[in-house]
Amino acid sequence: LTSIGSKQWVQISMNSDGLFVYIITSYDSIYYLSNWYNNEDYSIRTSNNLIKLWQSITCSSSGQYVYAVAKNDKVYISSNYGSTWTTSFNKKMMWSYISTSSSGQYVYSLVNGEYIYHSTDYGNNWSISNPSYALWSFVTVANNIVYTLDSLGNIYQSNVTSYVWDKVNSYKIQDAIVCVSYDNNYVYVLAPSIPIYSLHQFLPTVSPTNIPTNLPIKPLSLPSDHPTLNPTGITTISPTYYPINFQSFEPSYYPNDQPSISPTSHPTIK
Repeated sequence: LTSIGSKQWVQISMNSDGLFVYIITSYDSIYYLSNWYNNEDYSIRTSNNLIKLWQSITCSSSGQYVYAVAKNDKVYISSNYGSTWTTSFNKKMMWSYISTSSSGQYVYSLVNGEYIYHSTDYGNNWSISNPSYALWSFVTVANNIVYTLDSLGNIYQSNVTSYVWDKVNSYKIQDAIVCVSYDNNYVYVLAPSIPIYSLHQFLPTVSPTNIPTNLPIKPLSLPSDHPTLNPTGITTISPTYYPINFQSFEPSYYPNDQPSISPTSHPTIK
């Protein structure tokens, strides 16, 4: 692995098999890390020489299609594994985040304090996907399902073929990110100082609540003379720190007062 020294790294994106890795810095070029031409050593190289305030980068599962946004700038796209770049959506905007589907066909990008924009043709043309003004903070696309969050802690879900956005959380989770499996069967929400939440059940959990049963894990083999425990002598303890009604659970450490933001600044869609 080669090194190019210390940088103000902002975000990293990788294709499905790890052969192509794209990295952005705060005020520098886009870099990529690839060993497609050499199976022994990785090499960090400059993908473009554009010095920008890069905010976010994403790539398709093959690594061929790469999208990046810069603050008060444009959307930049590459369709040849980061070798060359062109601009898309040439109007300068306060872009904050960008995400693409596994194929690279569907692309979603956020404008801070404005709309959610999307492209259905590999970034060639763009339209407004969500017409509501909000301080959008995060977006991710998995298996043609889109999740986005605003600064008030609301999480919304949509489909790449739809302009309808549904609110999916019953109470607000601020400063969160959403992690989604490729098949969209496992969706988890992470935020500072609170439990990890499963979005489908929306229950607080320490370990995943729906772990697949066919994981390649070898059972532990015990010696033949291991002690035998009598289960009748064990007292079952029911945790008292889990709420009985999860849907109405309201953590006590959330402030009761909502931020003084105009109602028009966040989505009113259901």
